[in-house]
Amino acid sequence: MSGASSADPTSTVSAPEIPADVEATWPSLRPVNAQPGLRLYLEEMWARRSFMVVVPAGDLKARHQDTMLGQLWHMFNPLLLTAVYFLIFDVIVNRSLINEDATYGYLAFLVAGIIPYQYTQKTVMQGARLIISNRSLIQSVRFPRAVLPVSAVIGELMAHGTALFVMLAVILATGVRPSIAWLLVIPITFFQSIFNLGLSFLASRLTFHFRDFQNILPFALRLWFYISGILFEIEQFTQDHPTRRLLLEANPINAFIRLIRDATLEGRTELSAWILALGWTGGLLVAGFFYFRAAETEYGRV
Repeated sequence: MSGASSADPTSTVSAPEIPADVEATWPSLRPVNAQPGLRLYLEEMWARRSFMVVVPAGDLKARHQDTMLGQLWHMFNPLLLTAVYFLIFDVIVNRSLINEDATYGYLAFLVAGIIPYQYTQKTVMQGARLIISNRSLIQSVRFPRAVLPVSAVIGELMAHGTALFVMLAVILATGVRPSIAWLLVIPITFFQSIFNLGLSFLASRLTFHFRDFQNILPFALRLWFYISGILFEIEQFTQDHPTRRLLLEANPINAFIRLIRDATLEGRTELSAWILALGWTGGLLVAGFFYFRAAETEYGRV
C-alpha cells in the first residue's frame, strides 16, 4: 500500500522555488521572453559587446565572397553609384546644380553626399529585416533584442569605413586640398552611427507590426534621397522660397551631409548644422530605443 500511495498520480509535489539570490546571479533562469529592468538590460547588452562586433565582422567578410572581386566591391559600389549620377546630371543633363563660385567640382560635391546617405540607407534597410530574419534566434535564446540593431549598425559602420576612404580619395583626385577639418569626419560619422541606430530601432519594430512596411521602405528612402540635397545645392534652388528651404534644411540626413561637405570640401564647420544633427540624433536614439524595447516580449511570436 505504501508503494501504491507513493505512485499515486493525484498526489502533488510543489516545484522548488529558485532563491532570489540565485536568480539574481543567474538571470538566464528567467523565461525566454522576460524583460529585465533598464539597468540590467543595458548591463546584459554590454556583456554581449563581443557578439555585437564579431558577428557583423564575420558577415562583412562573407559578403561578396562568391564573386571574383570579393571585398573590392566595398570600394566599387560607392564608386559606381557616384559615376552613374555624375554621368546623368553633369555629363548628360549638363546643368549647374551647385554654386558656380564653389571651389570644388560637382563630382566632389556628389560623392560627399552619396556616401553618407548610403550609410544611413543601408542601415535602415538592414534594421527593417532584423526581427523577421532572426526569428529562430529570438524564439530560442534569451538576450536583449536591442543587441540586433546595434550589431547591424556596427556591421554597416565597418563597410562604411571603406566607403569613406573612397570618398576622400575622389575628393583629393578632383583637386580639393586636405585640411585639418577632415578629422571632423570621425566624430560626424560617430554621431551619424547613433542616428542610424535610432532609425534602425524604429524600422525593426515597424516591420514587425506591419510587414508591408518593408516593401514601402525602398520607395520612402528613394524619395528621401532626392529631397536631401544630395544631387543639388538646396540654397541655389530655394532662393525665392524661404519656407521650402527651411523644410529641406531641417531634414536630418541633410544636416550630416552638410557637416561632411563643409569639413571635406570647404575646410570648415557650422554650429547650426551640429545643433540640428545632434538634436535629431539624441531624439531618435531615445525614442527609437524605448519604442523598440516596449514590444520586446512580443518579438518571440514572429
